[in-house]
Amino acid sequence: MSNNDILSSLYGLENISASSMSGINISFNPLLSNCHVKSICDYLASPSGTIEIHNNNTDCNSQTEVESLCNMEILELTDIPQVYLFPNPANQTFTIESTYKIKETIIYNHLGQQLIQPPGNQSTINISGLSDGLYIVEVVGEGWRVRKKLLVR
Repeated sequence: MSNNDILSSLYGLENISASSMSGINISFNPLLSNCHVKSICDYLASPSGTIEIHNNNTDCNSQTEVESLCNMEILELTDIPQVYLFPNPANQTFTIESTYKIKETIIYNHLGQQLIQPPGNQSTINISGLSDGLYIVEVVGEGWRVRKKLLVR
């Protein structure tokens, strides 16, 4: 995955088996800041070939950056944050409720491109600029992240 000027996330590749990879090259993607998906993290934990990660955006600019995000604290099953989006489907705004403190929220389209990242930890998000369709809402806290589907109508 290299030389893609619009790629901002590897979300959607998390179900690829790391054992099917013979190496990874994630480079020269200026908007790419979300590389720590399961398949990449699994490969970095037990590589079977070359690893090239460079010239991307923050959090995906080196192997060290990606590994540090892959190694976020593992929560016990009973400690998994509950995240709720409502209304869903949504129209102009939606609200996020969580059992844990939220640090940031990121909204991706079906291609994994980052569309909205409201500043701070807002609980009500304005989505009036989004077209009708299905989106992925990534809610991030201290040592955890949860992804939810949001339908915009």
